[in-house]
Amino acid sequence: MNEDDQGNDNDHQNTITSNNVNSEEGQRRQRSDSTASNTTEVTKCEKEIKKTTTMTKEDVLSHFTTIDGNMKCKLCKNAHNVFKANYSSDTNLRRHLAYVHNLNQFLYPSQLQNRKKASLISTKLKQQLDKAAIDAISVDGRSFGDLGKEGITKFLNLSNPGYRVSNRKTMIRQLELSYKNYRKELKKQMTYISNISLTCDVWKSSTRAYYICITGHFYNEKSQLESYILCFRRFLGSHTAVRLRRFLFNEIQKLGIHEKMTSITTDNSKDICIAASTVGFGNLFSCL
Repeated sequence: MNEDDQGNDNDHQNTITSNNVNSEEGQRRQRSDSTASNTTEVTKCEKEIKKTTTMTKEDVLSHFTTIDGNMKCKLCKNAHNVFKANYSSDTNLRRHLAYVHNLNQFLYPSQLQNRKKASLISTKLKQQLDKAAIDAISVDGRSFGDLGKEGITKFLNLSNPGYRVSNRKTMIRQLELSYKNYRKELKKQMTYISNISLTCDVWKSSTRAYYICITGHFYNEKSQLESYILCFRRFLGSHTAVRLRRFLFNEIQKLGIHEKMTSITTDNSKDICIAASTVGFGNLFSCL
């Protein structure tokens, strides 16, 4: 075979190989385009299914009035129950109408499925679980995020199917209400005692934030010793003797016990000792 014939055979072989490669690449692109097209169609269908409802946004907004940038439900008797105006989404408003006023026709299909799951527990049990969640935060000193962690969520789903922990805003509102109720009962309790002793401590956390805690100790009408946390706050700014004294006086006066003080116990910190040695706090005792 001469060199020209051999060159022609090589060119012919290269052409066949190139065509095969192009053919395989074309098939792969076709399959990829087909898959992408199918995925797009499925996504569009899912969105259509998710958003399908007979109630329009205008129907939803007809049940709310706009006040100072917030949306207030016309059906609610609670004047404090308002929603931040969000004209790009009405999901929260629809959920409110369904969960609070039982107007399920406003829900999207995906929301309706969650609504059916939530209906597995009674309203009374839901309220009890919400209160238990608040107690878990306040009594045990837990953070909001603990109740939403994977392990806790799995446990709640198994123990109480259909229960969902309230969102952060609701939890904060309930904690604030719980705190107000506690302070109200505390003030009422302080009116029945004749003498009270305090312990006070100031310390710094690992994040270099200062906190102050005041605890009251007294005997009740049955001569039983009781102790209550009167104050637990973050102490902002410098913790000098003057500022600490002002803070202690303010807390004592708010509870109406400034004339019932018999003694106060603190640590050996110079500033808190000077602050507590002022007339009006009773005898000063320092921890060893």
